[in-house]
Amino acid sequence: MKNKVYRSEMMAAYKKEGSLPYLADYDIVLTSDEAYQIQKYLVQEVSQNDTIVAYEAGMTSEGSQKKFGATQPLAAVRFASGLHYDTTEIKLSEFQNPILETEIGYRMKSVITKKVTLGSIKELVKEIIPMIEIPDIKHPDMSRLTQKDMIATNGAGAVIIQGKPMNPNIDINEKIITLALDEEEISRGKGSDAMGDQWTSLVWLINKTLDQEYSITPEHILMTGTVGQIVPLTKGAYTALYESLGTIEFTVV
Repeated sequence: MKNKVYRSEMMAAYKKEGSLPYLADYDIVLTSDEAYQIQKYLVQEVSQNDTIVAYEAGMTSEGSQKKFGATQPLAAVRFASGLHYDTTEIKLSEFQNPILETEIGYRMKSVITKKVTLGSIKELVKEIIPMIEIPDIKHPDMSRLTQKDMIATNGAGAVIIQGKPMNPNIDINEKIITLALDEEEISRGKGSDAMGDQWTSLVWLINKTLDQEYSITPEHILMTGTVGQIVPLTKGAYTALYESLGTIEFTVV
């Protein structure tokens, strides 16, 4: 009963774009699978008027997992209503507590219906895509936030920005990605920041997404987690450099 009350009130707050409740407020202790069941309900509700465009791995570093008392990453869904492209303009007023992450995305050559392995993954990739994510943390007290809160509420999804797709035949783990605000560098990382290996993160994300019974088609983007530092979103002109993968530029007003 408590789960249903939480799910109903969380969904109402989500649709109103208000502050989201905590599982602890309802004296609920969930397994990860139960948290993903609530996320699936949210995704089904949103999908009535929106379209899934991406799947994302979050908390892909040991540091981020430790911060939230977790032992593995989380998976979440991203929608067409939040998809932007290079040179877009973002309005800061549309967010509550936005943060900014540079990421790497992948598209597959064909529909994926079976679990993948490190040995098979590279030959399945059609293209690699520079990506930006702007999550919006709608839980007002970060100190109370747990990974299961994040899973249940779909990983704070808000906006993703897509760069130009590129040929996948590169050493993606060694690519240096930088982010500058008004020409001052504010983040620097490399591909291997995500789970120590981009391909490990991609395999984990695909298999977790299949566990949730979502479809993975060549149109979907698979985002493998933060590269570099997570920074607050503020007004200004941003430039993300992905070496040979290209650039994403956008402005926040």
